[in-house]
Amino acid sequence: NLTYINYGRLYVEYNHKLLTNLSYKLWAEYLPNFDTSAAYLLNTEASANVMINEIFSLKTAYLLKYQNQPISAKYSDTTFTTSLVAKF
Repeated sequence: NLTYINYGRLYVEYNHKLLTNLSYKLWAEYLPNFDTSAAYLLNTEASANVMINEIFSLKTAYLLKYQNQPISAKYSDTTFTTSLVAKF
C-alpha cells in the first residue's frame, strides 16, 4: 500500500554583496500540503560567505526547518554549519 503526499512549493531568495569578498543570502520556502492543509512545512536559512581567495570561501549558515503536523506535536529543527567551499 503506497501513500503519496502532494506538496506545492513557494520559494523566495535574497542575495546581497556587501564588499567584494563578503556576501550574505536569505532564503525561505513554504511547502503546503494539498491533502492536509495543516501539515505544511516551512524552511528558511540565513548565510554569510567570505571569499578567502579566488577558489576558496568560508560559509556560515543557520537553517530552520519547521514541520506543522495535524496529529502529533509541531516540530522544528535548527542546524548551524560552517563550511569551506571550493569553486572550480
